[in-house]
Amino acid sequence: MSEIAEIESVKHFLKPHLANRKITSVILEKEDILINITKDELLKNLIDKTIIDFKRRGKILLFLLDDGSTLFIHPRMVGQLITCLKTLPKIKHTHFIMKFDNDEEFRYIDVRRLGKIYYLKKDEKDDVTGISKLGYEYDDKNLNEKLLKELLDKHNRKSIKEVFLNQSAIAGIGNIYADEILFDARISPRRKAGYLNNSKIKRLLSSIRGVLNHYIQVNESATYDEYLKGEGRYAHIEII
Repeated sequence: MSEIAEIESVKHFLKPHLANRKITSVILEKEDILINITKDELLKNLIDKTIIDFKRRGKILLFLLDDGSTLFIHPRMVGQLITCLKTLPKIKHTHFIMKFDNDEEFRYIDVRRLGKIYYLKKDEKDDVTGISKLGYEYDDKNLNEKLLKELLDKHNRKSIKEVFLNQSAIAGIGNIYADEILFDARISPRRKAGYLNNSKIKRLLSSIRGVLNHYIQVNESATYDEYLKGEGRYAHIEII
């Protein structure tokens, strides 16, 4: 499952290869992964645009383009995002390809086609990606112990793991890292979110940041060749 650490790792590996590269052609094999735009519209809007940067919000990767528009890819359960030489044989279930003004291309691979692609023009209101409903990022400087307790108290009848998974308090944590964080914090995943005392809140916040930072660093310590060999499927359970 793609969660914070995996999307951060994808961003880490894509940026040196694709930032400041012009998109020369686009191939879309399966149109059902598009949400708010047709295939023809997507191709028209992407070709001849330059990727200037990448961002992550929750579990979604954002490609920022030079005309102020944004391409969003939400890989969901098994989606893979890689950049590789154009000569690399195409992997089965590759549904979306962007070719650039060099010898590389970006590929989106998704066996189950659960992932989604969105595109928004500059200043276009985002009412499709779900980003507006996401909670705080784990490393947000405003996320302190007091705020974390307030966020959890809003869901006092739900288990702490349920709150992690619904994304409304903290964005980007899924099943794998919820378990890792709660184990590290020595808190039962079944514990009601509104029944954590101050010492547990302090320990929980420390575990959220410590566990996620650790696995981001572990993933990013892999070489580009290892990343490519793994076809972008970097989860900590695969590379430790």
